[in-house]
Amino acid sequence: MTNALCVLFTRELNERNKTALYNTCYDYRELPFIQSKPIDPSLWLKEASNTTDAWIFTSSKAIESVCLHLDSLTIPDFIFTVGSKSAQQLSKYKLNAIYPDVHNATHLAGLISKYSISRMVHFCGNLKAVEFEELLDTDSLHIQSIQVYETILTPVKVDLSYIDGLVFMSPSAVRSFFSSNRLDSKKYVFCIGSTTASELEKYSDASPITPKEFSFTSLVEMINQTLC
Repeated sequence: MTNALCVLFTRELNERNKTALYNTCYDYRELPFIQSKPIDPSLWLKEASNTTDAWIFTSSKAIESVCLHLDSLTIPDFIFTVGSKSAQQLSKYKLNAIYPDVHNATHLAGLISKYSISRMVHFCGNLKAVEFEELLDTDSLHIQSIQVYETILTPVKVDLSYIDGLVFMSPSAVRSFFSSNRLDSKKYVFCIGSTTASELEKYSDASPITPKEFSFTSLVEMINQTLC
């Protein structure tokens, strides 16, 4: 039996994520509370092919869905994303993205407002947490949301008695978790960004701990600093 702390990640981790968790002071478990799947491109590709000034990406799933069909799209002059990891993902497709110093949607909206742009497309999922129309609050900028992937909630009841900390990496995972579970305020709760933390605060009195940067590496560093 181990006496190490145990952290529950509410999503499935890839091999790069697991490498970042190597040799930590705690055990971890994975239990996905959401599933994502791309939407048939025939349902959105024609709409997305219209000329626009800029694209916005706020999730890796949207990047994956759109970049499979770049040959059918007109790439705009500007591409915005929420953080450096997403920008690196886009660079693999030879797309240069602009992102804010502080990796969240509010600072991204502030960055976008500095550019002379009249039309934008926000590629997103069906459960998007960010409404850029509200963040930008301007009549001179038209923002079109195009759904390119679908998020499905997969709630499950969890025995939290052996869990010391929980990690949420999306608002939809928060909603899915709390549809079947309640959270003891004594648990450590980590959120990858402010949008996810804001969603958590709707369901729990727990004080979410968030990293300065919107990335898995920064999230793990924050967990290590807190627990180890």
